[in-house]
Amino acid sequence: REISEDLGFEINRDILVRKIRTKLKEGMKVQYVATLLRVTEGGVTDRFEALPDMLSQNPKLSVKNTSPLVHFLREHKHFSLVESLERKIEDTTEDKRGPLIASRDEFNRLGAALVAPIYAQGHLVAILTIGPKLSGDTFSNDDVQMVEVLSPQIGSAIQKANLFEEVRQFGESLKVRVEAATSELQERNVSLQTLQTITKDVTRTLDFNQAVQ
Repeated sequence: REISEDLGFEINRDILVRKIRTKLKEGMKVQYVATLLRVTEGGVTDRFEALPDMLSQNPKLSVKNTSPLVHFLREHKHFSLVESLERKIEDTTEDKRGPLIASRDEFNRLGAALVAPIYAQGHLVAILTIGPKLSGDTFSNDDVQMVEVLSPQIGSAIQKANLFEEVRQFGESLKVRVEAATSELQERNVSLQTLQTITKDVTRTLDFNQAVQ
């Protein structure tokens, strides 16, 4: 309920992500929570990574868009537990284990026990990574159900925050352009006033020296 309230009212993306991180970490009693946000280069998804404050503590909290784990999450569109992935590897024939093993290695690199894709309007906008329980226990059904319920809400909230930021940046850009245009108009106005004054002075006399002065 507390997280849902934040998702409904917070429109600053970074603050929103930090609130989710804090409340999930405390509520689920896990080692860490990080939301890896989509980073684009030239309009194309390049990677998913945590906010700078988390990334500075753990540079491994970043995955390339071409990562086997990202491919796995896009294919299944569902949360994944490291234990379930281990069992899936055991139940898969050796010749088809490669991608699953690579995904498990990504789990281990991130130090994650649970990973969930965050979708909005059919696009993967973030990846929720959750570390192991402090107690060493496995995740309960309640834990898993909470993540399932929250994931689409988080996606919608992130999308809303992104749109708000785009509008804010557009407003700032528009303000700068208006100020620049206003300044240019003021400069032109001064030039026109000067030209008008000179024209009047020149046309008032036929004396060459006076006109030049």
